[in-house]
Amino acid sequence: MSSTDLSALPILNAALDLVRRRAAHLGTEPAPAPPVTVVLDEAAGLTNDPASPAHDLLTELLTTGRAVGVHVQARSRLPRQYATLAELNAAAEHGDL
Repeated sequence: MSSTDLSALPILNAALDLVRRRAAHLGTEPAPAPPVTVVLDEAAGLTNDPASPAHDLLTELLTTGRAVGVHVQARSRLPRQYATLAELNAAAEHGDL
């Protein structure tokens, strides 16, 4: 298991916990919960080893998350020089990417 997998475990656990909490309340809330997007940077590192705990968490997240409004996007590289999404969007609008 790589160090990337170890650092991803708490995040994947938190996302899966959100999915489980939403599934428990599905149909009982007056309004549906807003959608949540989980973006996985360097996602290939998480899927390389099928025996890793990160692979199992990701599989469960992908199979159960969509029904409760949790979407997963896998990216091969996410620009890290932009601290916020607004800065990234501004750079894209100016053609800096």
